[in-house]
Amino acid sequence: MIGTATSAARNAYATMTATTSASKTNASAAQTQTGASDSATEVSLSPGGKLLSSLPTSFMDPKYHMANAEKRLNELMAEMGIPPGTDIDMHVSNSGRITVSGDSEKLAELEKMLNDGSEMDLRNSLIGAHSASIMHECAMAAQQTSRRAEANPQAAETIWTQLIAQAERIGRQSADFSFSGGKLSGSLSGGGSIEIA
Repeated sequence: MIGTATSAARNAYATMTATTSASKTNASAAQTQTGASDSATEVSLSPGGKLLSSLPTSFMDPKYHMANAEKRLNELMAEMGIPPGTDIDMHVSNSGRITVSGDSEKLAELEKMLNDGSEMDLRNSLIGAHSASIMHECAMAAQQTSRRAEANPQAAETIWTQLIAQAERIGRQSADFSFSGGKLSGSLSGGGSIEIA
């Protein structure tokens, strides 16, 4: 749980004391206090909350990961002696398995390196682009769901339940990457194609 109400407890991550009243909490009056009083409720962020708030914005940006992947793939091709004009297709399954295909016998070695952990830079960048795209699509779905629930409050419970199924479908998508002319492009697959970059 991201936010947990506790009584007179502090942790190493973050502590916020909010003054409460019988009818409502005045958010603008929330402030950090050194001592607890009878009219205060202390809210602490869990480690998960700290992690989410401390992630760099680039972590959630597919284009950032795509740029890293493109750069590293060009470097690897030079290191491995793969001709620069070689077209390469890579598929990242939702389990993280990567398959590589194209017109070079050395691509089998590249696939092995990506899956056995000996080439982590490219692997992490491809999986980062895949994961960030899925998170982006889930966030967009949640935003649309919120609008639908506001427009039809009587059906809000059903509408929000539908989001869970939608998020599961989005999360099952794999990713396809194509490298041609020194440039990398990608898309999510499974129930339609969604551009990554």
